[in-house]
Amino acid sequence: MKRLTLPLLTALACLVSSGCAHDEESHNNNTPPTGKVEACGGDTDVFAPGLVLAGAKGQVKVTLLQSEPQVLSKGDHQWRVMVSNANGAAMPDAVLAVTPFMPEHNHGTTVAAAVTKGAVPGEFVLNPVNLFMVGLWRVTIDVTDQAAEDSVVFRVCVKS
Repeated sequence: MKRLTLPLLTALACLVSSGCAHDEESHNNNTPPTGKVEACGGDTDVFAPGLVLAGAKGQVKVTLLQSEPQVLSKGDHQWRVMVSNANGAAMPDAVLAVTPFMPEHNHGTTVAAAVTKGAVPGEFVLNPVNLFMVGLWRVTIDVTDQAAEDSVVFRVCVKS
């Protein structure tokens, strides 16, 4: 009977648990982890209030003002964001569409995020942003108004 190697056992354990953190070194050369754990492969934004992301076309900026809960975890979240044009002016009449997508599994979520206007011009509340699994999520916010049509992508890691 063949013996299973440590990397193979680790891979099998990850498949069974459906949520693996790994470090880049062990991922690239098939060696056991070295303790430098990096969930989601490092392809994420530092998700915290004040995070500002520019649109793909450079027409808009979206600033994360607040997230409830503050730490990303499996489940529903409420995000409060500020939407501005490239010059920093608030876009109070923008229309937003929110699309969470999990690239590793090639699926989104069936729970649609409602978008409501916030307390100040250009502020919007997105609720719920449904991140129902551990792993990398790309949350695309499409922004449209009379002067702009652009998309911003938040790359976030849900660890638990």
